[in-house]
Amino acid sequence: MLHEQMNLQTVKDKKVLLIHIVILFEKQVVRFWRPAYDSLKNVCRICPRNYPEYITLDSNLLGFLLINKETCRCLCSLCPVNNQTVVDTDDNFSSDQRKEILESFYKKITGSLFTSVVEGSQTGPLEFSHQPQETYIVGEAHKCYAMQSGPYQLFVLFTDSIPTFAMRSVCHKTLAVLTRDKCIQV
Repeated sequence: MLHEQMNLQTVKDKKVLLIHIVILFEKQVVRFWRPAYDSLKNVCRICPRNYPEYITLDSNLLGFLLINKETCRCLCSLCPVNNQTVVDTDDNFSSDQRKEILESFYKKITGSLFTSVVEGSQTGPLEFSHQPQETYIVGEAHKCYAMQSGPYQLFVLFTDSIPTFAMRSVCHKTLAVLTRDKCIQV
């Protein structure tokens, strides 16, 4: 009986000690993270889009990859349309499928038409008399468009419902919107 009381008292003491440690830890976290609180809150708001919610992009976009060759930075979004969530239906692609399509499109275009941004890469564009600036691929369930302008390369995944002739205009507008905004540093 005495042994059980000692164990019970020890458990209570450990709980009290643990509560004090948690309170002290919370105070320290608040102290160190307070300056970054607004930034962390804003970061949580932009997920999974990865760019500010006040930017509006075309509703036919399923995903994009924006690369700045000079700064070696990129911005990728698999849910670029406002309030869009990736769900598995016959009409949509899952997040993994979108990522796979964009990745394979990037790999196909980089090295064959566009120069690689990876340092030390032996992959260069095929021999052309000119440097291709834009290209696209039309699949059964999606369309892809790639363009380069200045230091930027933009790879976009579209729904199959967008008219092929409209992809170029949408890509140019998307690039302008994403590179003009001061909150996006690519």
